[in-house]
Amino acid sequence: MSTLQVANLWMESTANNRIQMGASNNYVFVAGGANTIAVNSSVITVSGSVQSTNNLINSQTANYTVSNTDSGSLILGTNATSMTITIPNTVPVGFRTIITRMGVGNVVIGNAAGITLGSRTGAYTVLTQYGTASVFMANTTFAVVEGNI
Repeated sequence: MSTLQVANLWMESTANNRIQMGASNNYVFVAGGANTIAVNSSVITVSGSVQSTNNLINSQTANYTVSNTDSGSLILGTNATSMTITIPNTVPVGFRTIITRMGVGNVVIGNAAGITLGSRTGAYTVLTQYGTASVFMANTTFAVVEGNI
């Protein structure tokens, strides 16, 4: 069995799932026989449904430590009092998320041991209600924080 990863798309090669070279040197990913994704130099064609396994919106009312599945999602801080969203040392390089302060309480972006945060201002608190900050893991130990901080 072999596995192919394209961005955040994983596909294991099994009897029903296969990767084949199609016409005109395009690649065709076949999942379970009926669902396919064809990729060539200019077009991606999908037959069947497309689904993300990530939670696109993740609402939090208390302190929260992000997980790998939060990459590409929006984390909403909805507390009336201060809360901390912590970036752990387990998220991969390239991880990215947007954190929005929906409640009146401060939303602080914190770091776990082994992670250093960096921002243009040196601040890590989302400044206003409805303000946002984005977090991007630049390497295995450093995360960039930018936005309304």
